[in-house]
This record gives sequence, structure tokens and C-alpha cells, in this order.
Amino acid sequence: MNAAAKAQLKVLKKNLPDALWIKDVNGRFILCNYAYEQMMGITEADLVGKTDYEIHPIELANSFRLQDAQAMQSKDAIINLAWVMHAGRGEKRLYETIKCPLLSEVGQVIGVLGSARDITNRRKTAIPPDFPV
Repeated sequence: MNAAAKAQLKVLKKNLPDALWIKDVNGRFILCNYAYEQMMGITEADLVGKTDYEIHPIELANSFRLQDAQAMQSKDAIINLAWVMHAGRGEKRLYETIKCPLLSEVGQVIGVLGSARDITNRRKTAIPPDFPV
């Protein structure tokens, strides 16, 4: 990757408002953006190489790994809702997560790409209180 492409990627990672991450097929983080760092309270440098089990409670990590597996096996996007503690805010927030398989140039699944959007405030105004989450 040339210097201009690296600079563009850095700007994208810093400015994208949704949390974004990539994991390999074994569930190890490869990269994340600034929004993910803020959400999880961990830098990308400290995150790379770790799994969900090293940063989340076991029940949540199990759920995330199952979602990753579903996305990689179906070769389609998987959309879920999850309550996650936002480290920067010090409170649980509701996230809509989208996970899709990360494919090599020849179509082989090499990981999972995930994004999360904080929908806590939207839920309070647009989703009925009895909606199961």
C-alpha cells in the first residue's frame, strides 16, 4: 500500500462514526477504527491479536463468536442487536451490529468484517418499550 492509500485509510478509520473491526477466521482481531477504540476502551495496538474472550465477558464473547461463524458460513451479512458496555461513556449502549464474511480475491473466507452503530437513543424514541432485545 502506498503512502497516499495509507493516509486515506487512516483518515477513514479516524472519522467513520460507526465502530468497525476485522477479525481473522480464528476470531483474532486484525484491525479496528477509532470509534471501536472509544467504545471498547482499548487501542488498536492493544487489540490486534486478541479474541473476544480476552476483552468481553464469556457470555457476550460466545454470542459474538457464534455470530462470526454464522456470517462466515452463510457468506452473507448477519444483523444483530447487542447491549455492550461503552467504555468511554461508562454505560451500556444498544448496538446494531452487521457482520459479513471477509473474502479473499478468489472468494475464500478469510475472516469477518464487523460494524456497530449505537442505536440506544433511536430505541428510546422509535422502538416500542416491549420490543424484545
